[in-house]
Amino acid sequence: MHGQFRVTGFYLSHSPTKLDKTWNKDVRARLAAAGWGFLPTYVGLQRGNAGLNSANGKAHGQAAAGLMAVAGFPASSVVYLDLEDGTKPSGVYANYITAWIVAVRDKAFTPGIYCSHLFSDWSRQQTPFVWSFHIPFSTNGKTYDPDNLPSGLIDPGCVATQYRQNIKLKGLKIPKSVDSGGLDLDLCAVADPSNLASVQHALALG
Repeated sequence: MHGQFRVTGFYLSHSPTKLDKTWNKDVRARLAAAGWGFLPTYVGLQRGNAGLNSANGKAHGQAAAGLMAVAGFPASSVVYLDLEDGTKPSGVYANYITAWIVAVRDKAFTPGIYCSHLFSDWSRQQTPFVWSFHIPFSTNGKTYDPDNLPSGLIDPGCVATQYRQNIKLKGLKIPKSVDSGGLDLDLCAVADPSNLASVQHALALG
């Protein structure tokens, strides 16, 4: 969150074959009505997977766009491809990402990337809409006072930055149905990072 923004990740999938039906159209509508913004996330194939190729990138980009529509996101909304590995993509991995991006655009949605701050510059060459993760060493799993959360910064040129992972909040029991590992903390430049016009304005894109 940034300022008074309330933003949540919205998982469309945990892999191309494992969809997340917990996050659905009704949940999105209720959260939107309550003033929440969204970081829609599609987890595709990761570095080293034997299926990395342009054909699968295209198929998974089309799938991501379809899931966005089913979840009630309007056309042009931004959907972020989850890249978990901290190494800059190359070879078949980069080709997969490029094909995913093209397929999402062809289906009238806007491709974004979630990635390590270590290669956010590379990601912005693929799409201007980047959500980075930049997590300080030895902070994973720590407990914080919800009234005194740690400070952080949005990485340059990014829509949002995740700056803590799997944390706990004092006095708050997190149901496993919400997150079995803990909560992540993010800073966002806009109230709704899925809204293309808002993101373009925040990034000063013409």
